[in-house]
Amino acid sequence: MQAPSPTPAAISAWIVDYLADAMALDPHEVDVDTAFDRLGLDSVTAIGMTGALDEWLGHRIDPNIVYQHPTVTRLATHLASVT
Repeated sequence: MQAPSPTPAAISAWIVDYLADAMALDPHEVDVDTAFDRLGLDSVTAIGMTGALDEWLGHRIDPNIVYQHPTVTRLATHLASVT
């Protein structure tokens, strides 16, 4: 039996934790509705995050997805719909 896909809330929490750790922020400082570029996400961090998401979700995530879905909320909602 396949494990259930993560919910948007679970993916959002994962992304917030990743960004907080990678960017030396408190998780409460990561506004889920602020654009990644305004949060200070650079291409190196985006590639690292999508690589880690690959492993966590079990399928390839294109690093450019952060530009197509530029907030935590939008990215998490999208990933939950395709996972």
